[in-house]
Amino acid sequence: MLVLGIPQGLNNLAIQNTLYHQPEAERIASSAGLLRIFMYLGAIVASVVYGNVYGARATDGGLHVLGWVVIGVSVLFFLITAFDRSLRGIGRQDEGTPAQSQGGEAGGSQ
Repeated sequence: MLVLGIPQGLNNLAIQNTLYHQPEAERIASSAGLLRIFMYLGAIVASVVYGNVYGARATDGGLHVLGWVVIGVSVLFFLITAFDRSLRGIGRQDEGTPAQSQGGEAGGSQ
């Protein structure tokens, strides 16, 4: 439980800190709603994948297929993040002014 519980709790903290740091004050409520929606959708998709991979009972073959699915999804999300040009300006400062939190003028497009 400690091996999985602590990282999951830290992950949730990081996501919530990002939620309150990135958007403007007027958008925090809608951002929080979108965060919850996509967390629920992720849980639903995970349940569908588990059901399709394992079927009636869990097997070693199903576990291996699930491992490949996780690797594939991880690579996909890594590539999406690596090539997202709007993330380049986040956290940087230009000539003493704070960087745009939405990636607007500091290096991204909206």
